[in-house]
Amino acid sequence: MKYGPYGTITLSGSAKVGLTFAYRYGVTFTETGLATGTWSVTIKGHTESAAATSSILFNLTNASYAYKVGAEVGYKSVGAPPKLVVSGAGTTVEVTFTTRA
Repeated sequence: MKYGPYGTITLSGSAKVGLTFAYRYGVTFTETGLATGTWSVTIKGHTESAAATSSILFNLTNASYAYKVGAEVGYKSVGAPPKLVVSGAGTTVEVTFTTRA
């Protein structure tokens, strides 16, 4: 488990700073059906890619996220829900690819 957000605060003089920390949970995307090549997942404008049969990991706070799955030319993802809900624990999202007809 990782904690966030991350950053640096530089103060000159005296000041009050309010900080809010949020737990981040591991969300693992796995794939089946992709013979070779790479695939990707995009969440909130951030894209992670992996080789076929490898998983993709995001560390996310509790929230609902829309995501997009991409793959090699000639493949499409099927059956993956368009949204992911992170609620107090990590999870795994299984993505299935089929060849385009």
